[in-house]
Amino acid sequence: MRNEITHIVKGVFLFIALAIIVRLILVVTTLPQESSTPTESESQALVQPPLSAQAKKGEKIFKANCASCHAVNKAITGPALAGVESRWSSKKLLYLWIRNWAKAVATGDPYAKKAKDFSPAAMSSFNLSDEEIDSILTYIKESTALK
Repeated sequence: MRNEITHIVKGVFLFIALAIIVRLILVVTTLPQESSTPTESESQALVQPPLSAQAKKGEKIFKANCASCHAVNKAITGPALAGVESRWSSKKLLYLWIRNWAKAVATGDPYAKKAKDFSPAAMSSFNLSDEEIDSILTYIKESTALK
């Protein structure tokens, strides 16, 4: 009889141990898992190097003056600004356009004439220094390179 009791006790302990293991497995498999797929912002943070100091300054100026009508990679009221420098025959003419689009059109430049017809809304004139415009253009270049 003693062997039977020992055998029953061992069976009960084995059953309890097995039940605990099954319960632990169920608990572990139902815990929320961290996603191995990064979110879009996490992906960008992993891939994108930080903006330079000049581009960060340009980003602030862009958001304060340009973002209501322009985006870097998408046309809204105004055209997308990615690659904007390559569209103009000279940097001097681009700066003139930014400061006073009507004067740029008056030069007879074909791109200035085409740009004025992009939208029925006329571009605002901006009293920005060369340094501020350079910062905006650096922001646009670095933002475009990150995409």
